[in-house]
Amino acid sequence: MASYLWDDFEFPNGATARTIKPLPTEIKDLLTEIDRKQKIYGKLSISGTLRDFPSKDLSYSFLQIMLSALELPQQYHHFKFVHWTIEEGIHDELKHKIESQGKVFRKEVENLFVSTPLAKAILEIKPDFASSEAQVREIFRAQYPRVESISRENFIRTIREEILPLKYGDKIPCTLIVLDEVQQFIGTDGDLANAVQFLAEDLCSRFDNKFLFVGTGQNALQDTPTLQKLMARFRVPIQLTDTDIQKVIRKTILEKKPSAVSEIKKKLEESLGEVSRNLSGTDFGYDNDDKDVLVADYPILPSTRKFWNRLLKVIDTAGTTGMLRNQLRIIDESLKHVANEEVGNIVPADFIFNQNQTQLIQSGLLLSDTNNLIQSKNHKTEMDSWKVEFSVPFSL
Repeated sequence: MASYLWDDFEFPNGATARTIKPLPTEIKDLLTEIDRKQKIYGKLSISGTLRDFPSKDLSYSFLQIMLSALELPQQYHHFKFVHWTIEEGIHDELKHKIESQGKVFRKEVENLFVSTPLAKAILEIKPDFASSEAQVREIFRAQYPRVESISRENFIRTIREEILPLKYGDKIPCTLIVLDEVQQFIGTDGDLANAVQFLAEDLCSRFDNKFLFVGTGQNALQDTPTLQKLMARFRVPIQLTDTDIQKVIRKTILEKKPSAVSEIKKKLEESLGEVSRNLSGTDFGYDNDDKDVLVADYPILPSTRKFWNRLLKVIDTAGTTGMLRNQLRIIDESLKHVANEEVGNIVPADFIFNQNQTQLIQSGLLLSDTNNLIQSKNHKTEMDSWKVEFSVPFSL
């Protein structure tokens, strides 16, 4: 989402990411200032997960993410070859020759050391490059060897002098870098934490302050000893509270059309007695403050929402169920459950059980005997419903 706002992504209908949703005034002012600088220097957003590009060298992993974002070959030696063809002014002609044979240029580059079409095309464009196709491939092996790591200085030089100039000339664009699940990636590994710290230092201090580095995690940095050393590099902590998450959910997946609000409000007020009895006698029961969010939470009742929040925290053994995207997934599935029903139908509080049954069993919070009992009761209820449904026609 941050990347879409940074780029101000334009949709087919002409709307942009910054206009489809109302933003706070202070955020709009900052985006306006960013937009002015982007018009001068250009803009770039890079997002990804370090786990998707496993390497012993974190800088090399990030380099692959960056190359992918710019639609360049992800492997360093493949990129170096493509960069050479661009510098020599033969890239477009080489690509045309390959594709005119019905080949895919990207795949031939990936087979750089064994590609016959690529070697043949190079000789046609540059006859003096080598004496044979075999020699072309040998030159490629010597000139562009596979690498699994890159030095810090070479990392910076490659980005500054080779990657960025391909699309931005001599300017360094205003760049947003969002690395997802950094906390999970680091875990308790102090060496990885140091590597992330060095990466953040290189990116934020060596590119004229044009790079903004964002790393996501499930807990505040100070909550994990291994991550505390990163606090000097990630100086703007943003912690989503339960209240913030609920606001996001209500403003996105649960938001109603203005034309439907009055009907939903009327139906809920007519049924306030039944609503207030949901989970009554428990810590999650209806209270007066819930009336203010009845419409916003519908078709989930506030008491059900509070119960779900508590349950998610209890079964959150891996530290993931409290995350916004996981809550959005559960809410989305629950909406599908009642999407075709009339206004007034609600999502039952036990809907969350089927969504988390496997995790409950695996974590040991739900005993197998108890689970089997629940399943047998459900099966019996379904069979009884079937008998009732089909007993009427037969009795006639």
